[in-house]
Amino acid sequence: MKSYHIILLGWSHENAPIDFRDKLTLNREESESCIRNLRDNESLSEFAILSTCNRTEFYGLSASINNFREIILSYYQKERGLIITEADPSPRFLLDEDAILHLFAVAAGMKSMVLGENQILAQIKSALEILQQQDKKSPVLHRLFQDAIRAGKAVRSETALCEGAVSVSYAAVELGKKIFRNFEKRNILLIGAGETAELTALHFQKNGGKSFMIVNRNLENRNRLANALNGQGYSLEDLPDILPMADVVVTATGSDQYLLNSELLKHALKKRRYAPILLLDISSPRAIDPAIRKIEDLFLYDIDDLQNVVDENLSRRRAELPAAAAVTKKIAGEFAAWWKTLAVVPTISSLNSYFRSIAEQELEKFRNRSNAESLETARLLSNSIIKKLLHHPIQELRKMTNGEVVDFEMIRTVRAIFHLDDIKPDEKERANDSK
Repeated sequence: MKSYHIILLGWSHENAPIDFRDKLTLNREESESCIRNLRDNESLSEFAILSTCNRTEFYGLSASINNFREIILSYYQKERGLIITEADPSPRFLLDEDAILHLFAVAAGMKSMVLGENQILAQIKSALEILQQQDKKSPVLHRLFQDAIRAGKAVRSETALCEGAVSVSYAAVELGKKIFRNFEKRNILLIGAGETAELTALHFQKNGGKSFMIVNRNLENRNRLANALNGQGYSLEDLPDILPMADVVVTATGSDQYLLNSELLKHALKKRRYAPILLLDISSPRAIDPAIRKIEDLFLYDIDDLQNVVDENLSRRRAELPAAAAVTKKIAGEFAAWWKTLAVVPTISSLNSYFRSIAEQELEKFRNRSNAESLETARLLSNSIIKKLLHHPIQELRKMTNGEVVDFEMIRTVRAIFHLDDIKPDEKERANDSK
């Protein structure tokens, strides 16, 4: 009997720089093609790929541990012309329980560059979808990825690992909630139309924001973002007129001078009848004069304030790692127990069938020389002897499905001694009928 192992080989932000990771990344189409091609390799029973912007990992079920690395490296050389040598970052290489725990920790966000991020769970779901679409089925890896998703969801529902903003743009929204309960009826003014401004706007949008005004020197950029948000674009010269309409102001620019000062904001407050304004300055250098903190009804948070929120949330997330690890370990244990039965249960069944087939062959010799009552007595006696003979061997085998490590060498020895792989299906059926 072959000894199959769950194998992981991969690179991520933990063990390889981005320029090397970029060479390895596989999009969905490439992942599908790679799985189709490599599943034809006789060394691979099952094969799956998890490829994201920060990690490319290959999961396999194989009896040939040593060949797995060479299969992956050969693929990159053939398909990408990429020769990975000893001088390149070494891949992570894990087996069995270690590989299982790793994938579950990845699904939980415990291995992400941003601790506790949620996008990885959707990426694992995508990897599972690709696996399900293949012609050749992968029952073990299918169950592994399903349980990884289950572990990821359990960590998010049972721990606080994924709670709290861990990006400056999202922290801006969290702070905003301290001033306004929701943003559905609030006017949000964005000064800047770059990536940071857009990301912050999207966070506001996810939290109910609908009314956006975009101020930027570049006409094309402000109109692009305004269209994306279904908002309105303005020039810098329009600021004095539109500022009084803003409940929330976000500055995300690279200006070398203050764009908002006390005079401008006092004027806006007066026009607003002193309704409060939330000011979020995530510019570097700062775009809002810090002197406005002295003005009542203005709530100013700059990038340092926001970073403090991020740091505190990250600290809280790190404190949740032991609880998250306990959740993933529990579900990993459940998967491992199921996986072990795939090797152990058939051996127990074959062992039973082997002994009962021998007993049945011997009883058959006396069929014509014994009456039905004597033959039945002999059969009951043989069954009792078989049970006693197999009690300890089967007990030892069953221990492997109850938390102990599967000893594939033991299983292989048992199967070899009794030639269990030579038993024909019809012999098993006759043995089962005699029970």
